[in-house]
Amino acid sequence: MEPAIIVGIGHDEKDIPKQRFHDFTSPADHYHFPKRRGKVMQELPAGGAVQLIDYIFQQIVPMLQEKYTVDDQKISLYGHSLGGLFVLWSYLTYPESFYKYVAISPSIWWNNHELFRTIQQAEKPFAAALYIGVGGEEGDMVDDAQKFVEMTSDKWINYEFYIAESENHASVIPTTMSRVLRFLKSDE
Repeated sequence: MEPAIIVGIGHDEKDIPKQRFHDFTSPADHYHFPKRRGKVMQELPAGGAVQLIDYIFQQIVPMLQEKYTVDDQKISLYGHSLGGLFVLWSYLTYPESFYKYVAISPSIWWNNHELFRTIQQAEKPFAAALYIGVGGEEGDMVDDAQKFVEMTSDKWINYEFYIAESENHASVIPTTMSRVLRFLKSDE
């Protein structure tokens, strides 16, 4: 396996709940905060996905290029949960920005499944490779991921979809990591 650089983007622990909704959700005229786990979600700032993409390419990538040899043609994006939503939105909105995209347990439910509307606006086949993984015990998350794949199957050139049986929203991360690394390092 060739050397790789892995970069995590985070926030101070106290800011995580608020910032993750802001950073990982796309701009919209209105946001629907659904019931999750039997309770109404607190309304949080949302819609900062464009700023996060800009931050990645205007701040993080140049910083890495100063310190390391970076192959601009092989920069990939990985996200879990709301981060997975961000990955899928980025794939549909900025399909040539990354070499490969990995969405694990993507929160497709967000904002009344707005990602399904984004799919309908996407016009061309996508050359970048996409990996979607979800835990078999995630209920609606599995259904949403399967529907996403069905709605986009005519647009994919290279994708993998994996349901990790008996895994939940947290346990799916380590369970899929080996598969994800092979996907990222494959030449397809």
